[in-house]
Amino acid sequence: MRKKEKMKERQAIINAIRGSIRKWSLISVGLGNDYGPENCPLCKMFYDFNAQSCLECPVSNKTGQEFCNGTPYDDCLEDSPQTYRTRANKELMFLQRLLEDEKESFLKDFHKKP
Repeated sequence: MRKKEKMKERQAIINAIRGSIRKWSLISVGLGNDYGPENCPLCKMFYDFNAQSCLECPVSNKTGQEFCNGTPYDDCLEDSPQTYRTRANKELMFLQRLLEDEKESFLKDFHKKP
């Protein structure tokens, strides 16, 4: 893959992380809902419904696990509404850190000589 195509792909990943941050920002203040892969920009980009796999997702790459296991999302699934929002905020912070990591990696790759 050429550098220009790779940079476009990386920018699309960054945009998907931003979309997931928007989703969890709304959830953390009680204005949004989680419908799993159905309303997750990262899942829409990386989740393979046929193979039931999301190994290339940056969340999976970060945790070494699939399906957001190893993230605060894991803890959100069975919570009361108040606890859910608190844990949703933790998921939001996780994604914000992931975005910073991805942007830093993008810049390093961008400035790397061919």
